[in-house]
Amino acid sequence: MHTKLLFVAMAAAILSGCGTLGATGDGGPDATASYVGSAAGKVVKNGSGGCLHSAGFSDESAIASCEGEKPAEKVAAAPPPPPPPEPEVEEIFKVVEQMPRFPGCESEPGDNKAKQDCATKKMLAFIYKNIKYPAIARENGVEGTVVIRFVVTKDGRIDNAETVRDIGAQCGAEALRVVKLMNGMGEKWTPGKQRGKAVPVYFNLPVKFRLE
Repeated sequence: MHTKLLFVAMAAAILSGCGTLGATGDGGPDATASYVGSAAGKVVKNGSGGCLHSAGFSDESAIASCEGEKPAEKVAAAPPPPPPPEPEVEEIFKVVEQMPRFPGCESEPGDNKAKQDCATKKMLAFIYKNIKYPAIARENGVEGTVVIRFVVTKDGRIDNAETVRDIGAQCGAEALRVVKLMNGMGEKWTPGKQRGKAVPVYFNLPVKFRLE
């Protein structure tokens, strides 16, 4: 097999830049070699795209670049930071060891049950003192029970009050209005407790509308 590369070395001259030389032998006119020269050595590119150093030049500090050499690898970008954690949602209990109580009975003698009974009586007294039978309900003979659900927070406030059962004729709206008045009292509710710790608790309050 004949050599398809033509190495050109000129010891007395300093070459710079790139050029091509026609090859001789069996390679034919299409076989060309590219060269890059420097004072310290030469690099020749063969017809298949490879790069070879010419003989007689061994200075590693003067290695020339050749067209077609593999480009430097790109450094991978740093990954994006993780998303922030979702805020914690406080659990609202439905049943706890000590249910929340309407204010005014904590100084009463007796156990928790006695205080709970006292609180229930005071709460009903507050409701029926402040509630007004809607005129449209009275005129149409509407009676029944409205259920209001609200949350007694850890600090004894009434929050997220809503009507979960309504009998119509503005009765649900009236019961809800009275429940919201509880935040305007001088005292707050006694919060519910679980394992000795105050926690928010759902409270369902039935309000009866009855004509007399």
